[in-house]
Amino acid sequence: MKLFTKFLTFTLIIQNLIAMDIETFYKLDINATKITIKGAKKTLSKLKENASNKDIFSIYDDTQNKIQELYKKENTTPSKALGYYMEHKVEADNYYKKNKELQEKYKRLKSELESITTQIDTLKEERNK
Repeated sequence: MKLFTKFLTFTLIIQNLIAMDIETFYKLDINATKITIKGAKKTLSKLKENASNKDIFSIYDDTQNKIQELYKKENTTPSKALGYYMEHKVEADNYYKKNKELQEKYKRLKSELESITTQIDTLKEERNK
């Protein structure tokens, strides 16, 4: 029985390694960023409504759960994906540098997220006065 268990464990490890590739890594990262942006927009909206900290933290928890689910659907986790990136950094960075469409997606997402977080920071400062 122990040999069979070891075989199953090894098979699952191999499946996880095979499932992740550079395109999957970037797809997951982009989708996780989109989920983060949606959460930030909800947070901004709630802050404008003077929602309680409990409501704000609830949005954060919900956003994190959605991100975990996204990675779970691909049989991985955010930390495993990051580990994949670290192990394949040169290849992943070269893929990014050669892919102008990917660069533009990241540029738009980063800009949108920065805009929202700046607004959130401003509202938080006003609330704390």
